[in-house]
Amino acid sequence: MDEDTENVTHVPNLLQIYPMEPDEYNTPHNVPIIIDNGCTTYRFGFSNASDPYTIPNIYSRYRERKHNLQIALFGDNVEVESGAKTQSKTAWEGDILINFDAMENALDYAFCKLGLNTNSVLHPVVISERLCTPMYSRSVLSELLFEGYNVPRAAFAIDALMSFYYNTPNQPKRDGIVVSFNSASTSVLPVLNGKGILANSKRMAWGANQASEYIMKLVQMKYPYFPTRVTPQQSATLILFVLINEKEEPTYPLVDIPDDQLSENSLREKRKQKLMKANSDARKVQKAQRMEEKRLKEEEALREQGERDRDLMGWSNKIRSQHESIMQRMQMRKRQRAALLDRKSAASQSRMKNVASLAVDVPGPRKRRKGNEEDTFGADDDDWQIYRKINTGAPDESEEEDLVRLAALEKQLLEYDPTFSMSQTYASLSTARSKLLESFRPGYGEEDVRGHSRIHLNVERWRCVETWFSPGIAGCESAGLGEVLQFVLSRFKPQQRLRMAKVGFFLLLLPRDDDDANDDVDQNVFLTGAPAQFPGLSTRVHAAVQEVLEPGAEIDVRVANDPALDAWRGMARFSETEEFARVGVTREIYNEHGPERINRWWGSNWV
Repeated sequence: MDEDTENVTHVPNLLQIYPMEPDEYNTPHNVPIIIDNGCTTYRFGFSNASDPYTIPNIYSRYRERKHNLQIALFGDNVEVESGAKTQSKTAWEGDILINFDAMENALDYAFCKLGLNTNSVLHPVVISERLCTPMYSRSVLSELLFEGYNVPRAAFAIDALMSFYYNTPNQPKRDGIVVSFNSASTSVLPVLNGKGILANSKRMAWGANQASEYIMKLVQMKYPYFPTRVTPQQSATLILFVLINEKEEPTYPLVDIPDDQLSENSLREKRKQKLMKANSDARKVQKAQRMEEKRLKEEEALREQGERDRDLMGWSNKIRSQHESIMQRMQMRKRQRAALLDRKSAASQSRMKNVASLAVDVPGPRKRRKGNEEDTFGADDDDWQIYRKINTGAPDESEEEDLVRLAALEKQLLEYDPTFSMSQTYASLSTARSKLLESFRPGYGEEDVRGHSRIHLNVERWRCVETWFSPGIAGCESAGLGEVLQFVLSRFKPQQRLRMAKVGFFLLLLPRDDDDANDDVDQNVFLTGAPAQFPGLSTRVHAAVQEVLEPGAEIDVRVANDPALDAWRGMARFSETEEFARVGVTREIYNEHGPERINRWWGSNWV
């Protein structure tokens, strides 16, 4: 089958592991540390850095067998040991921070990577949190920062509002609706005068993790015998790639290394690689044999080409005659199998006669002596034909050969005979679903190893993304994103919407004084979070919002410049303002009011 190389994406088999080397520490103490604590991805760095460090937010604690040591791993390091991978966990349960052992390990990793070599963390810390974070989760994390690391100041900010803040600079009275696509949920936050209206915010229990699991189930149902295992990390990338994913050729670096230079774990891995390499070599031998068969077929094709060049009409009539003959034989077998279902048909009666002829054989004495009456069945090759006569309903080798030969003849006729069309092929005549099935899951020959290692995504691409708007198709009992947006807008009075539609769509959210109305303010539906990068998502959200507005109302649906990193960048930019010194909880406030205390400001869960 021909490849469309523009729609081919190579997914690596192994996760790239990078060693954790601490940075050189020379950052002033007044520079805050920014942490975007995501459910799936952990981003951290100093506020004056251009981009944060990004690592999977996964943690594992296991006992190493060789030295009997308790080891804690974080991030990519979990992939190093198979024992650690099976016991891995995250600090999150859905959208709730609940595993604080993992959270402490994540903070240790961030502070060590940044090179902090002091007894305590002397930098202010800004850390993200989800919409409507429970007070218990925040208070335990606040206690961990102040009691465990002795930070001078800590602030908690909603990640979606920080991304909106970063993408609307120099607009203190920014207005809009922020749609945040998170790992375990999707949130809708109306914003007015730069403050989130949390009382009218909504959250649906569907996120990127559920979508990744859903597309993985679809792929497993479509490819139950896929040659390699599709990992959760690879399935997470399927929702961003298009049409085809293909595996890379594996390597075996430990096979050529002497055993005395390897550890115990490496020796086990070497044995596995030897077996895998042996299988790979066997496939290469089979490939060489197939290449020889291909060469012979090419020689036969050259002879056919010469005959076509001399007399195309005669060649076509000969091939059509062979095609018709094979079709008739296959139709005859089909009619015979159908006739066997009728016990009164000639075919059924003939089969019963053959069975009876086996039973009515020449009877021997009841007590045979050893060496007498020797059975000679099978001495003549014609004796075995009786089984074929009895089992006339089962497919035989000749039928499979006819199918292969028929396919080859039809391919030649379609290519060289202009009067032969697809409607005349055996597949078109025998079934009407062949074209649909071929488009849904193309077939490849036995010799095409790369073809069998491909995953074709067609309707799965739309089904996966459609779950945000119709979660019921994936078994999630929740309103869709369009319904959530419409419900949020319905919380405001129609007359307010009608009066403020002339200024801009999102001035309709709440009543404002005439002095506050400003045509230059940025009114929009703002999409953030990694899934916001889906092509066509903004158009779909625009259509969902337009249904509840007056005709002609202007809507601007925008996607964050970098949906994955803008929350971190927004917190970094905010930490450099004078307002940050007022909203952060200092050690003095913590000692006086306890870990439950937070300050009220526009980016927090208390506004």
